[in-house]
Amino acid sequence: MNLLNKNSFGTDLKIQLGGFIFLILFLFLNFHQIIFHPNSFLLCDIGVDGIKNYYLYAWVAKFGNANAMNYPFGEVILFSDSVPILSYSIYLLKSIGIDLNTYSVGILHYSMLICFPICYFGCIKLFKHFNCDPIISVLGALLITLGNPVNSRILLHFGLFYIIISPLLIYFIFKYTSTAHWKYLIYISLFNLIGYFAHGYTGTLWAATTLCIFLGLFILSNYSKKTIAIGFTSFLIPTIIYYFSVRLSDDHLWRTKHFTILYDFAISSKNIFDKLLFKNLYLFDSLQLRFYFWIFLAISLILFIRNLYIKKEIDVSVYILTISSLLFFGYGLTLFIRFDFLFKILPPLEQIRDLLRFGWIFYILILIGMLIFLHQNLNKWIIYSILILGISECYFYHKDIMKESLMKENIFSENKYELDTENIEVLYAVFNSNSISDKDPKNRFARELLYSLSYHFGIPSLNTYYSRLSFEEAHYTDQLLLPSIEYSEQLFSKINWEKNVLVITVDSLFAPHWKNISSVKTDLMYTVPISDFLPPKSSLNQLRENSILTLKKVDSLFIENNEQLIIATKANQDLMTIEIDSLVLGQNYEMSIWNYNYHQDSLNYNRLKIYQNDKMIGYNGSPERYSVLANKWGVLNIPFTPIDNSKIVLKVTRPISKSPYYYDKLFHITYEQKDREQPLIFSEINIYKK
Repeated sequence: MNLLNKNSFGTDLKIQLGGFIFLILFLFLNFHQIIFHPNSFLLCDIGVDGIKNYYLYAWVAKFGNANAMNYPFGEVILFSDSVPILSYSIYLLKSIGIDLNTYSVGILHYSMLICFPICYFGCIKLFKHFNCDPIISVLGALLITLGNPVNSRILLHFGLFYIIISPLLIYFIFKYTSTAHWKYLIYISLFNLIGYFAHGYTGTLWAATTLCIFLGLFILSNYSKKTIAIGFTSFLIPTIIYYFSVRLSDDHLWRTKHFTILYDFAISSKNIFDKLLFKNLYLFDSLQLRFYFWIFLAISLILFIRNLYIKKEIDVSVYILTISSLLFFGYGLTLFIRFDFLFKILPPLEQIRDLLRFGWIFYILILIGMLIFLHQNLNKWIIYSILILGISECYFYHKDIMKESLMKENIFSENKYELDTENIEVLYAVFNSNSISDKDPKNRFARELLYSLSYHFGIPSLNTYYSRLSFEEAHYTDQLLLPSIEYSEQLFSKINWEKNVLVITVDSLFAPHWKNISSVKTDLMYTVPISDFLPPKSSLNQLRENSILTLKKVDSLFIENNEQLIIATKANQDLMTIEIDSLVLGQNYEMSIWNYNYHQDSLNYNRLKIYQNDKMIGYNGSPERYSVLANKWGVLNIPFTPIDNSKIVLKVTRPISKSPYYYDKLFHITYEQKDREQPLIFSEINIYKK
């Protein structure tokens, strides 16, 4: 190395060190409590996800399974949002005498905090690979690290937060392609594999990133086609390993293959333009595209058009990064998944439901591509000034993140309650409302106490909240909480009937049927024998006792040989027209109808409505919330008030009328005109006076 190169290397190193010191100071400013006391606090926000994911992570680290929720069936670790690659590793270390369980939360925190410098140095190596100016490299690395919209996930979706280190994966891909060195191929493969076992979405997004860039390199670059073709294995093999890991480990009952919110969490204008238009969007819904981004984008577009006009060559890597970013952006916008046939060819695509997350990879790819392009086409001092503006905007972003954090005491570090749990089978918390936000301090306290006791005593919770559960198991478990006319052997054979339920309630809220309630040291916890906790068994005749009108009466709830079934084959359909001469005008009534739920996909994507003279007088918008259960059936209730003596019409509808698919839009086919892939099945109707 000659003297000039030595001096250049020394200067670059000083600039990188300066940027690293700035990053560390920035992290100290925001996370000093976690840095100095990693095991003492929880970063979670006011919502349910953060505390629940801490709980599941800590449980797996301690017990090596995911039986904390979905009692008594338990759950597959890979579906539990527990960062399995980390939590299960902590559990396995106990087998060789290394017990880190007490420090599991601190380990999680440090594993996330270390991602900031990993992202920083990954960006620098990537920019250096493209011979970018050292100051642009450092400032760009800081901006990408601190401005990434995934940063907010440090509060609630820990396995997703690791997406922040994606620039290092991108560096390995370009390095492998240019050197054909096998070690980079191994790095890429491990990256994708670890991503899958940190969180399914993390692995999916990293594998998709690998696919897009390798595909772009294969088509557009002059690198060895053989080398790139081999590179495709670096995402294929991890994807296959993960797929079969899930399939082989999942022995649970039926899960839905169709998620109804596939298009609900897509990227939209509000996610894109909120900062530009000063819209106060919920922190976790924003792509954090602040002013610096729009300035970079405008300048890049102008210079790109100029280069095309003057026929100035543009680095092929800029094309690859930009096109890849637009593919992610387009997928997040649902542009590519509005073809009905696509889900028939690739069914797993329907499992990827939160499409806003594709915007995180878009952010990384587009910003890297723009900086490489601008470095080659724009005065560096202009780039410096915009990057500094961006870094200053990151300060306000992180300030917003920390505003959302409750910085709660770590409820998993110390057990504050001495309880005799020998006869406790399961825990159950009674909440004041069904609010998911936990804004009620009493609800939040009850949830924290539930998770703390469950973790410390190794007792599962009956309160289940996560998205990948088996609906069949969930309907069976609801028999522990709702009246039933028949019980599931699948459920009841797994329960120890000689034990108790430990009920947690802040305001002494008890179900009317609970008997033999005993206080446990405080007015917060009570024991109820499981046999007394179970709602009293009901029957079809008992349900008819107070009914003033019964229609489609059945002797038993069976699909076979049931001539009284009401079947809906269309998306929007009239189920029944009912004479109501005997009903009093202005009186409040409730209609109940039995709904078949066994292996029925997307039941919650329906609405039950009662019309009279084309005016809606009754509505049920929660078609999976039953009041009474049977093994494969549940009762849905629809309150209504008649306005005259004319007939009423019971209808089932979809919540939206327009089909999301291009073919249907092109030929003006609405949901009302489409046949259901799976008919809805209803049975006996009763009407009660309220």
